[in-house]
Amino acid sequence: MEPLDWAVLKEQCAGDEDLVREVVALYRRDQATLLGDVQRALEAGDLLAGKRSAHRLKGALLSLAATPAADLALKVEQAAEAGDAARAREALLRLEAELARLAAALA
Repeated sequence: MEPLDWAVLKEQCAGDEDLVREVVALYRRDQATLLGDVQRALEAGDLLAGKRSAHRLKGALLSLAATPAADLALKVEQAAEAGDAARAREALLRLEAELARLAAALA
């Protein structure tokens, strides 16, 4: 599966290419902060903050039509909600790898 679905993204933007570029630019601007929030929360053992941060990152990924990464952000969110720090960290590693694939697709 591709890291993002350009056709879905374009559809979500009502076919407006300028809006597509804006959504991509907003994601690029915020991605490091969103991911960093998840990383810092899990490193600190703050699962509630990790859950909230993963949820925000998931939303940004869904707005970008990046379903594989959004699914992994959901796994981080669910693991943190369940109180399973080890599973949350493992899901975060997979998410980080997927975000690297996404970055390459956006380049």
